[in-house]
Amino acid sequence: MIKNIFLDRDGIINEVVYRNSKIESPRFINEFRVKDDFKNFYTSIFNKHICLFITSNQPDISRKLITMEELELMNNQLINDFEFTDIQYCPHDDSDNCECRKPKPGMILNLLEKHLTIANNII
Repeated sequence: MIKNIFLDRDGIINEVVYRNSKIESPRFINEFRVKDDFKNFYTSIFNKHICLFITSNQPDISRKLITMEELELMNNQLINDFEFTDIQYCPHDDSDNCECRKPKPGMILNLLEKHLTIANNII
């Protein structure tokens, strides 16, 4: 039985934004749209005692293309509309070589440590 699900945000939970023929993350709350596919998925797992986590690379923060306030508005919308156990994002750019930026496991490891009782269910 699945007890914990870790999801990326952009393109999985919310729609991506096309700027100059490039796929990008939303930068403003008015660009942030939750995908119907995710809504259907969420409905199918709701009330099944599954912990749902978001891990998301958000390099536009360090690139100064999005403010922390706009990112928090998006996170708050997700928290208000869905029952996520936790949301974690990496604000670093590719060149920062941090441990939290996916595909490195830093965000997942941090969430497992933070929610140890939940993590014990999957170990």
